[in-house]
Amino acid sequence: MIRAATAADLEAIVAIARRAFVDPWSEAAFASELGNADASVVVTEDLSGFAIVRFLADEAELIDLAVLPERQGRGLGHALLAHVLALAAARGASSMYLEVRATNAPAVALYHRAGFAQVGLRRGYYAHDGADALLMARTLGHVVG
Repeated sequence: MIRAATAADLEAIVAIARRAFVDPWSEAAFASELGNADASVVVTEDLSGFAIVRFLADEAELIDLAVLPERQGRGLGHALLAHVLALAAARGASSMYLEVRATNAPAVALYHRAGFAQVGLRRGYYAHDGADALLMARTLGHVVG
């Protein structure tokens, strides 16, 4: 259901991001992550969602997670998140961090269900509209599957 992304998936990843986000990354930014040895990019087999996690020392950061709007609410976000949590644990990360738009209630709920807790607030984090971001974290001793 979830696999490592390849360069051939770049167009689909960009298309998902453009539909899921108000201010998506550029194609070049996604291409850079696909070639980053300190990152893992994964996609759903049907190319309806993706996630990107970066690794630094013993920490992981969820950089991006998106599911096509018409496929949301079907467990794909949870599956992607569980997959990258397992990847991070396998790489020896002891914790994972992320930022999420404070007003994105479904995403905040997903992260809470997966064991993340708010550890900070980044006011005006999103350049497009100045929205705040919640900084969330969790330890990786127990990975939600």
